[in-house]
Amino acid sequence: MTQDRDIEAYSDAYLSDYGFEAEMVHYRRQSLLERLGEHNPKTVIEIGCGVSPLFEAWAQAGGKWDRWHVVEPATTFTQAARDIVEKAELTNVEIHQAFFEEARLEGTSPDMVICAGLLQEVPSSTTLLRQIAVAMGSNSVLHINVANAASFHRRLALAMGLITNLADFSARNTMLDQRRVYDADLLKSELEQAGLKVSETGGILLKPLTHRQLEAASDVFTRDVLEGLNALGCQYPSWASEIWAEAVLA
Repeated sequence: MTQDRDIEAYSDAYLSDYGFEAEMVHYRRQSLLERLGEHNPKTVIEIGCGVSPLFEAWAQAGGKWDRWHVVEPATTFTQAARDIVEKAELTNVEIHQAFFEEARLEGTSPDMVICAGLLQEVPSSTTLLRQIAVAMGSNSVLHINVANAASFHRRLALAMGLITNLADFSARNTMLDQRRVYDADLLKSELEQAGLKVSETGGILLKPLTHRQLEAASDVFTRDVLEGLNALGCQYPSWASEIWAEAVLA
């Protein structure tokens, strides 16, 4: 995340249209907790925490760490993270209100770097990935997730003639001032350009409709239905609403 955007305006826009995004956060977090359980990192860098920092969920799941760094430039989100740390009396959590390239993380050799739902929003994704690679050590793993340009609901919109290309921006993309949409090939390509090698991939939630349509039809898309759709997203990541990749230094 870099400085040539109004980060406070972004956080306000994000919160103003939260709605179904809360469900995406739920399933994104569920996926991340599974990956944290797989790696069991002792030192973590969480880039961009939003309103639901991952360290809170990991602590509630019984996770332990030696050092957890949160790097988040938005005042609203950093204050929420600090309030959580204080209320839950968590230790060894450092909140850095800064863009990633400004954060003072010298001497940190992270076991895991987490960049969730952020890459499509920064002015230069290549720059951010290269900065992350510099911070990584030989045993570090980067976990990154992004919205999927080839998701089912985008494919449906294309088939209906609502968009002309899977990479077209949606109204939500525009509202959040997002800079690009990813498919699995583009994400892999950018990781490789930054000197990283993809080690694992997956998907999160097969979303049949837009955020607003799903929110309006919440009586139909009950928890049982959403659980099934998430299972399908995991099974068929190329059609999932979001995709994730993990990478190590090449």
